Amino acid sequence: MSSPIQLLKQTFEDLSKANKKIARFVINNPQRASELNIEEMAAVTKTSTASISRLVKNLGYNNFREFSLALAILNYDHQIYLYLRK
Repeated sequence: MSSPIQLLKQTFEDLSKANKKIARFVINNPQRASELNIEEMAAVTKTSTASISRLVKNLGYNNFREFSLALAILNYDHQIYLYLRK
């Protein structure tokens, strides 16, 4: 499976207005997004938890927790990459 960021970028043009708000937030703030629970992300993006849940399921994740974990792993991998480049 592609990374959550890649999936959001690939499907961005086909997303609803609410889902574009969520996708834009996650793409621009992957670290912060991985630290939020679904209620907090809904508040930050001014969308609903149902919209977020539908979006992550449409991306192929079973639930928000699985999506959030994939984001956290992506962020961790990126941090290791940056550390090793020093």
